[in-house]
Amino acid sequence: RAGMRLLFSALYKTGSSAPGKDGPVLLSSAAELSSFGYFQRSSVKEMMLFFSRTLSKNATAGQRTSVKEQGYLCHMYVSPAGVTAVAFADTEYPARVA
Repeated sequence: RAGMRLLFSALYKTGSSAPGKDGPVLLSSAAELSSFGYFQRSSVKEMMLFFSRTLSKNATAGQRTSVKEQGYLCHMYVSPAGVTAVAFADTEYPARVA
C-alpha cells in the first residue's frame, strides 16, 4: 500500500547510559524524512530521537510497546539479548512488521 511509511528506526543498548545524555546508548539510527519540508527535517529527527530514547530508557527485556506520538506510531521491542529497537511509522504500518 502506498500510504504505509516507516520514517525512523533506531537501536539502543538496553540498560546502558549514554555519556551526557539521559538515556541509553544509541547504536544505530536511520531516517527517511523526505515527506517533510527541508527545514523541518532536522527538528523532526531530533523529536524522534528524543522520544525513542525516552521510551527505551525504562524498557524491560521481552517488552513490545506501541505509543501514538503526533499522529505517528512509535513501536518498540526489547530483545532478551540487550538491544532495544524503536521504529516510527504512520498508523497504517502493521505493528507486527515494525
